Amino acid sequence: MATREVLYLLDTQAWIWLIGGHERAGRLKRLQRNARLLLSVVSIWGSTLLHRKGRLILKPNPRAFFDSFIEAIGIKSVPVSRFAAMEAFLLPSQFHADPADRLLVAITIELGAILITADERILEYKHPKLRTFRL
Repeated sequence: MATREVLYLLDTQAWIWLIGGHERAGRLKRLQRNARLLLSVVSIWGSTLLHRKGRLILKPNPRAFFDSFIEAIGIKSVPVSRFAAMEAFLLPSQFHADPADRLLVAITIELGAILITADERILEYKHPKLRTFRL
């Protein structure tokens, strides 16, 4: 019987820590040895907004950065599906006000992945299909 690959979806903060060499990035690299790391286009979009504001530098430019970095470290990017868009809408309104985080939770549920996050609201949220990994 084939073993199912474990999928981990990085939230935007986890992604930024990975590319910035944050001390917690070592845990991500160890995870990557036995699992598949995914990055949602939601986090790519969020990172480009931070770049525009000068809070994150993506050299030589965001497009070239993502094209080369994602390929170099073997992260697969995942889109936002119709299911995830609707699931994000259906999450309780009191859960999280940030639409990007709502989408990341919905994508995680859809993929049957584990969301890597340090966001306390997400970590404390109880959903029967949401699995999280505290970073």
